[in-house]
Amino acid sequence: MELQFHDVAKRYGAKEALRGIDLTLTPGVYGLLGPNGAGKSTLMNILTGNLRPTRGHVTLDGQDTVSMGEAFRRRLGYCPQQQALYPGFTGEQFLYYMASLQGMSREDAKGRMDWALARLDLTEAAGRPIRGWSGGMKQRLLLAQALLHDPDILVLDEPTAGLDPRQRVAVRNLIGEIAGEKIVLLCTHVVQDVEFIARELILMNQGLIIRRGSPHALEQELEGRVWELTAAETQLPGMAQYGTVCGVSRQQEGILVRLLSAAKPPLPCAPARPDLEDVYLFHFGEGAAL
Repeated sequence: MELQFHDVAKRYGAKEALRGIDLTLTPGVYGLLGPNGAGKSTLMNILTGNLRPTRGHVTLDGQDTVSMGEAFRRRLGYCPQQQALYPGFTGEQFLYYMASLQGMSREDAKGRMDWALARLDLTEAAGRPIRGWSGGMKQRLLLAQALLHDPDILVLDEPTAGLDPRQRVAVRNLIGEIAGEKIVLLCTHVVQDVEFIARELILMNQGLIIRRGSPHALEQELEGRVWELTAAETQLPGMAQYGTVCGVSRQQEGILVRLLSAAKPPLPCAPARPDLEDVYLFHFGEGAAL
């Protein structure tokens, strides 16, 4: 299975949201990272058919996805971040409704629904109206409907938004578990969500893919650029002059500071192992350039 974006561009008046995306995806999890306004949502909306590109097209195994029409939509699962749900429906009614839109029989829908509700810890709430659900429960319901018809391609927009740490880990593990034969495009600002399950990270900014690679490879590129030192609290305001402050944590002996700098800061410090938050700040933090 091969999903391809061919020179995909999108313009809104004078603004170019996408500036010519060429991208090939095969089964596995891909983390889509970038700041707000990078073009991530536009890319996902073109893939799901909610937007038409100004230029270019998307193909699945060589077939144009727009020409495939319903045949493509049946192979696609989409979990949006926006919680536009029917408040008077119960969780079960909502999932049966979404299953009917996919052409599933009630019997098939029942089996998949029970599985999804159980895996997302929603079984007990499923018979209650959605209007009384918490934001985290609604977000998990959106993920449940995306998984309902066992799609080949999953597009997940901030699927862990509003979840507590326990739920976030459970959702992350579920995505990693089911992704073996699927193409999963996961857009998130929480780098821990993709650190262990993504085969590749796609970094976007200003409508372009600026870098892509495995989490390990992207971290390795920052070897020799991340430093740690212990400082007094009074020293913290001046740390920015030595580089990008990637992290601050309170230790028994003082404040542990992580700095991102191409050269060793003129302070008592030691090299540190880069992580994905360092990668994000390197490419998208203040002063980062394309």
